Amino acid sequence: MGVWGAGNFDSDNSRDFLAAMVGRWEHVVDQLLGGEIPQELESLDLEPGLDTCEACVIPTIEVMIVVAKNLQPDYLPAPDVVSRWRCQFLALFDRECGRWDAGGQYETERRTVIEATFARLLEAVEPRTT
Repeated sequence: MGVWGAGNFDSDNSRDFLAAMVGRWEHVVDQLLGGEIPQELESLDLEPGLDTCEACVIPTIEVMIVVAKNLQPDYLPAPDVVSRWRCQFLALFDRECGRWDAGGQYETERRTVIEATFARLLEAVEPRTT
């Protein structure tokens, strides 16, 4: 085990843990966007679809952005994975958002926020692949 500083992520084990957590989040997002409820979320009584993806995928993406920017983990999803997620989420949004009764203005604004969220994650992961 290598330790190179007093920081919370200044050891091989803590860096491995962080990378494993990012991998776990990636798996959760993949499952949710694939219409499955991951085992770790079963206790939340969720149904596959837009409401669950809004409640779980977007917050997970936000956490990944913060972790990527602030902790520079050794593992992040590949840009093509993030691009695929974006396409899957927006297709789901476009298919299901009309049932919200929220109105066109909200749906337009919400879609813009979602697009910006995925763009920020893509921006965070792209430098890691070069």
